[in-house]
Parts: sequence; C-alpha cells; structure tokens
Amino acid sequence: MAEHFDYGQKGVNADVEHGKDGGRDIWTGTKFQDKENDGTTPARREVADPVDGLDAVNFRTVEGLLDGVVWKDAVRVCTAAQLSGWIAAGSGVGKTLTSPDNLVANNDFDGVTVLVGERILVKDGPTDVDNGIYEMTTLADGAAQPAVLTRTEDFDEDVNAAGEDEVRPGATVHVTEGTSCSGDKYVVLGSGPITVDTDSIVWTKAGSTAATDPLIRVVAIGTGALQNLGAILPVGARVQQVKLRITTSYSAAATIEIQDDAPTTYMAAGDNKPQKPPGSVFDSLIAGGVLAGGTRQLQAVIGGAPGAGAAEVVVEYKILP
Repeated sequence: MAEHFDYGQKGVNADVEHGKDGGRDIWTGTKFQDKENDGTTPARREVADPVDGLDAVNFRTVEGLLDGVVWKDAVRVCTAAQLSGWIAAGSGVGKTLTSPDNLVANNDFDGVTVLVGERILVKDGPTDVDNGIYEMTTLADGAAQPAVLTRTEDFDEDVNAAGEDEVRPGATVHVTEGTSCSGDKYVVLGSGPITVDTDSIVWTKAGSTAATDPLIRVVAIGTGALQNLGAILPVGARVQQVKLRITTSYSAAATIEIQDDAPTTYMAAGDNKPQKPPGSVFDSLIAGGVLAGGTRQLQAVIGGAPGAGAAEVVVEYKILP
C-alpha cells in the first residue's frame, strides 16, 4: 500500500493545501478560492484554451474575442436621419452641433425627447466628420433658443490626458432607447488612426440577429470541390467564428475547409470530421478575428471527392464590422 502523507487537507468544508509549501484551494461555503501558500494572497489558475461549450474560458480567449473593441458608456438614443442644416462649431473638446431653428422638435431623436445631460449617438451628422457621441447641453425652447449638442468627454480627443486613444476603429456603444435603434450597438469602422474633426467617423450596427442582418448567415453546401457560400465579407469585416453542422450522412473520406478567396483559411479541413453522425457541430474559434483587407467571397473547399448528393452541410459564421 502506498504511503499517505497529510499535507493539510483539513476537512470537507475547509481548505486543501498542495504540499508543505504549496498553494491552497479554499471552499468558503459558497465559492472556491485559489490562494498562495500564505492562505491569503489570491493565486492565478491556468486554464487551457476552451474546446467545448462547457469549458472554462481563459483570459487569452476573452482578450482575443474583444481585440479591437473599445467600449463606451451607453447612449440613450441615436440619430435616425441626417442632421441636415445643423451647424458645427469648434473642434474636438467642446465641439458643438446647433439646430438650424428653435423648434422644440429639435429635442427629439428617433422618437425620444432628450433631456439636458443625456447622451446621443450622432451617426448621421451634417457630415461624417461631425459624427460621434454627444450630449444635449441646451434644449430648443420654441422661441429664441436652438438645441445644442456638445461632444462628450469620452469621445472628443484623439488621445486624452491619460494616453487613451478615445476615437478609433472598434469604438462601440449601446443604444438603450428609440424607435429604430433601441437595444442595438454601433461600432466605428475603418483602419485608423482617426483624427477628430478631420477624418470621417463611420458607425455601423453590429450584433443584431435579425434575419436580414448581413452579420449572420446559415448557408447549405453540398459536395462540389469549390463552392461560393453566397456571402461577401465587406472591407474591415472580422470573422469571429465558423460552425459546421452535419445535417445528413457525409462520406468518411471527405474533408471540409472554409476560406475566402484571398485565400485566408477560417476553418481548416482537420478541424471537423464530416463522417460524424447528423447533428454533430464543429466550431472554429478565431482568436482576435481575421481582418479582411478587402471585399472577399467566403468559400467551402471539399476534399476526398464525396459522392454527388451524399450529404448536406450547414455553415454558420459571424462577422463583426
């Protein structure tokens, strides 16, 4: 019988010490904690890259998914049409947009009457150079006072005093209210850097799952050697994930690879096993995304010469502009 050494296992409801000078796992009654050998200092736990839906996620994976995303505080509403006639004044810090008349209707954006101090996403400014995040600083009164919007402090400088690049591609903001924008999030497109009030700031909606949304597609593919998947990756798109779901039996000798016509491979042939039973799902998580340098056609490359009509495969993929 192997010799047993007690290195600090104090009981089911207490902590476990790993070796005489090792770290400790502590159960508090509601959660597990990792501690260094002093029993107090928090310790890090290494976690492998996830491969299954129930796997724990490590920081590298999260960092890759959020690569290039710069979150901004939410706005109440966004512009639903161009602010035609609004007058831009100033540049950067303190820049304003003033309504062309004093009508109280100028206080309304996307069906919402905005109050002083509330944030507005101006994605349709007098020009694209004027786009950005503003707050209502003066309400139109219907008599002598027009409405005035002022750039917010978190989106009015190329680089702020803290050294943060405030305005750049990947800047993302959630919209909480409005007829057309409620619940949406918008992201700044482009390759950067962006000079505030010199370069255009172009916002696009991201993350919607509507059937007409170009960011998500489900495409059936057959057994031909090279098949276009009926969708184009726009300039600046980021492929986030590719999924293959086997819907019928597929030749065991076949391979499937998803790429674009650059070609850039998004799912290698070895990442999936099409001979698995129908219902099997294979994921290819692309850490950090793959930035398309131009408009590209998604393609499926089929190897192993499966018989015509032997199978159908559904391809799911997401792109983040």
